[in-house]
Amino acid sequence: MKSTGPGVGRGQATRVEHLGNIKIPRPGDPATRESLRVIGYGLFRRGSVNRVDVLIDGHHAGNARLGLPSPDLRNSPALGKNPAASVSGFEWLAGPADLPDEPDRVTLEVLVTSTEGETFRMSRDLWLSPPEPRFEDTLGYAAHRRHEVDEIVPCRSSPKGEGVRLLAFTHRLDHGGAQRYFFEQIRYLMRDPHLRCTVVAPLDGFWRRRLETIGVEVHLTGYPVAGVTEYESAVAQLAAWMTHHRFDAVYVNTLDSFIGADVADRLGLPVMWKIHESFLLPNWWVVAHGGARHPYVFERLEGALSRASALIFAADATKRLFEPYAAPSRMVTAPYGLELDDIDTFRERCEPARLERLRSAYPEDALLILCLGTVNARKAQAVLAQAFAQVASKHPNAHLVLVGDQGGSYSTGIQHYVKDAGLKKRCHLIPVTSDAYFWHEVADIFVLSSDIESSPISILEAMAFETPVIASRVFGVPELIEDGRNGYLCEPNDVIDLARCLDRVLSARPEERRRVAQAGASRVRRRHDPDRYARSLRRLLQQLVQDADATPSWEDEPPSPSAGALEALEHT
Repeated sequence: MKSTGPGVGRGQATRVEHLGNIKIPRPGDPATRESLRVIGYGLFRRGSVNRVDVLIDGHHAGNARLGLPSPDLRNSPALGKNPAASVSGFEWLAGPADLPDEPDRVTLEVLVTSTEGETFRMSRDLWLSPPEPRFEDTLGYAAHRRHEVDEIVPCRSSPKGEGVRLLAFTHRLDHGGAQRYFFEQIRYLMRDPHLRCTVVAPLDGFWRRRLETIGVEVHLTGYPVAGVTEYESAVAQLAAWMTHHRFDAVYVNTLDSFIGADVADRLGLPVMWKIHESFLLPNWWVVAHGGARHPYVFERLEGALSRASALIFAADATKRLFEPYAAPSRMVTAPYGLELDDIDTFRERCEPARLERLRSAYPEDALLILCLGTVNARKAQAVLAQAFAQVASKHPNAHLVLVGDQGGSYSTGIQHYVKDAGLKKRCHLIPVTSDAYFWHEVADIFVLSSDIESSPISILEAMAFETPVIASRVFGVPELIEDGRNGYLCEPNDVIDLARCLDRVLSARPEERRRVAQAGASRVRRRHDPDRYARSLRRLLQQLVQDADATPSWEDEPPSPSAGALEALEHT
């Protein structure tokens, strides 16, 4: 590693102004073209890391994810007590377009900039390994295992008059946005008295009980991705079980559940597949399963995507990522349906005493900034905490509330930062909860600082609760929010820009925040009507049950009002 900047190479007598290291890839290690992952840390004597720019052969390739835990640096004597030490890690994943086809050797540079405007640079020469070869079944073993599944009697549709039997695969049943979305979609479909539904998942959790309450049968089984034997054995077991139960269609939730789409395709069943993940496919595999992947299993995922009857996306930006894998005619954009009646009923009937208990934990004049979502690196709560620190002294009545703590090293890093930065009375980590509506009701401002999102439900809910929203300008979020009109946008993985946006909203007059919040509520109620979503989902299922090769269709959202009409609406 080469490093340049203040305090480097000046001898022991010179005070060190920064520390930094590229930990992965290590010197001499080959880097894979399809899934290059860069992990390191950067720390300054003063301030936090504001952004980390990654360059390949001198060309800007992207910004790294910030705020990863660095517990070893917290008590580093070299720089004294910098509160940001515990959250000074960064990570970057390369996409196929970020690395040149030639040559095999490239120079990786990492430019680290602080919130005080200081910079330093690190570099490393990388040797890129050839692209991963396609799977070659030289012994015919994989073909033989697939033939075992082909020998299973194909699924027969339900006897006439029994209605539709739907099998739904999801990745897990614990707390999370995709899990909550899945429950809502199954609930929509179960309103049809002629439909029966069974759910398969590898991990149990909170939503299992809710599903069983509405009459859904739940089965737990693993989704192995290790190799041909493990994968094909699981496929054979699922295929035999599915054939016995005579399902009519399969609904798949998230990329993690791709085995369900693969089995359904082999049995000739139509597949509706909801994809939430805004990742390039090789990068998603690295994040979900680690760097190593069996080429056969990865090719089964690619094949399942190409053959699915309908791929459903919450945002056009996410859909564009998957265009290399499926025909455009099989892909639809369907903004989530939001349970607006549930929200309205809650707001009319919620317990004032319980709301008062929540508010009583904070000063009477406190402005509560809510970030609601599982505390993890993708949601960037560590970046938000550091941005809040930039503006906290200017807005002494502001309190940051991070709801969704499940423990772990990322959460611990934030807790250490909050303590070391002297923010313990102003920044609060709250465990994950099923009472999201209560938090939305007491919040004054909502923030989602994620660096990857499609169309997060928490933002939609906050807007429906008429709370002004600050969100990162990533993937589907700009399709929902127009900056300054119905919400506020900031750049992802940029502490200063997020701090600027926080200050902008905290400094705004209450009337402005109210106007933006009302415009946001109007946008959500127009775009995310649950009845329209439910109609489209049921119609799509019926369409595919009748003809698995039919071109999927979805009811479009109503047209947006003209700029003049929207301006009038916002000033109503």
